[in-house]
Amino acid sequence: MDRRFNRYSSSRLLYRKKLKFPAPWLVGGMLTVAIVQTAASSYVGYNLQAYWPHSVMILSQIFIASSIGSRFHKEMFIGVKKLWLLRLLIQSV
Repeated sequence: MDRRFNRYSSSRLLYRKKLKFPAPWLVGGMLTVAIVQTAASSYVGYNLQAYWPHSVMILSQIFIASSIGSRFHKEMFIGVKKLWLLRLLIQSV
């Protein structure tokens, strides 16, 4: 693997860890859209709203869910059973 790409990706990971965003691949896109929408609305003078057909909304939800789901690993679920039982005990009180 080329060292340039390795250093670049490790520095991006370091910034993500320092900022501690819960889902940086989603937050970055949402912030970008919010900034562009706000700037465009203030330039035009009224609130711009995007119209998305229902089928596009469904497809985007499927892509987002598959993106999040592909990041799950078996190791993430170690100890979930203990936490689940603890949660049931706390809720029953």
